[in-house]
Amino acid sequence: MKRILVVLMIALTGAAFTAEAKDVLKLKDGSVIKGELIEGSSNQIKFKDSDGSVWVFGVEEVLSMQREPQPENETLQKKEGRKEFSKRGYRTQIEYVAETGDFSAVGVDVVFDYQFNSHLQLGGGAGLRSLEEMYDGGGAPLYVDFRVNILKTKVTPFFDLKAGTFLFLKKWGASPYVSPTAGIKIHFSKARALSFLLGGAFAEVCKESVSGLHNLEEKAVVKRKEYIGKAFSFKLNYQF
Repeated sequence: MKRILVVLMIALTGAAFTAEAKDVLKLKDGSVIKGELIEGSSNQIKFKDSDGSVWVFGVEEVLSMQREPQPENETLQKKEGRKEFSKRGYRTQIEYVAETGDFSAVGVDVVFDYQFNSHLQLGGGAGLRSLEEMYDGGGAPLYVDFRVNILKTKVTPFFDLKAGTFLFLKKWGASPYVSPTAGIKIHFSKARALSFLLGGAFAEVCKESVSGLHNLEEKAVVKRKEYIGKAFSFKLNYQF
């Protein structure tokens, strides 16, 4: 009967705990061995100690076996370490932007997001752009910002989408504005991070052409062509 109880205790001990804790084997002669249970049967058990040596004991030699509990502070540190870069909360970002293609622009944005979990961020942003002359020199994007972080680790790839409107500062008008990008984020703490983004941008382009100036008597005819242009986008983002 006692042998059955010892075997049952060994089986339950092996199934109920994770591999993070150590097995503690107590023998009837008073010996205590710490290590890992390798195999247990109705007649004997195999046990590997902390030095790597393998011991074989008959069940009748075993007094008890249990798991050594992991220190609470160590458990908390590991738990906090896993969540170090996946905390929820408000995220403020300063983003430097350079776009070139059918239109060219450089500027800076301020983005305010809320991080719901390890992967999803949603918010909005606004900025200022220095543009080509056809845009009368300046503009201000206003948009919704949506970001998906792929991993929880210190370095994680992510996808970002900005969608909104582009206001022209020196004339009355606006354009749709969309900018999908992919990037790499490098964390320095739970909130602070530096990101590099590459992708595209789409906005309205207006080009003018002049005709009818073959002689002084002809009047100039200015033709305007408006269409959605595309540009390559590079962004440097600092989050805090």
